[in-house]
Amino acid sequence: MTAHLIEIFRVGRRLTGLGEVIGFSESDIATTAAAFDPRRGPAPLVIGHPASNGPSVGDTLQLNAVAGALYALVSPAASLVALVRSGAYRHVSAAFHRPGDPANPVPGAWYLRHIGFLGATPPAVKGMAAPEFCEASFAPVCFAEFNPGDTPERASEASPINQRYALHRAALGFQQDCPGLGYIDAVRIADTGRRFT
Repeated sequence: MTAHLIEIFRVGRRLTGLGEVIGFSESDIATTAAAFDPRRGPAPLVIGHPASNGPSVGDTLQLNAVAGALYALVSPAASLVALVRSGAYRHVSAAFHRPGDPANPVPGAWYLRHIGFLGATPPAVKGMAAPEFCEASFAPVCFAEFNPGDTPERASEASPINQRYALHRAALGFQQDCPGLGYIDAVRIADTGRRFT
């Protein structure tokens, strides 16, 4: 499974579809990221903002708050990747459960309901990076010593050099997906998301 990083929300005063203005602080964004658990309350990737929360064209694996922005580590379906790369869907918009919503899996936090991919309709949150599902680049082959009892595959996985290199490559991939993301923040996200890639 290939995971990609996309920016989905930012701090500030936001206008809802019903005309209500709601302010989101860095603390709100951090709480949303920390509360997210896809096993407890999945947040599918969808086209537009369907009331039914589907059909799904991918999954949200993890959320990260970085400098007032909310990033999602996602696993998009091949069909969605093709649509984004073709330019048909150039924007994203996050939908949330309110903190007091009975359907909210984590009451008290703004909880991600879905991530909508938008075509011609601009998102309410301006200035976010457009989603780019970049092609993974091929990594060079690295060799390391291993104990005779280990298989080469296990030794390769255990090598601290190979683990650091994999973390570095993942961070560079996240920066390619989100050009405004700093390297250190990309490494932190890659480190917390290792179990998903």
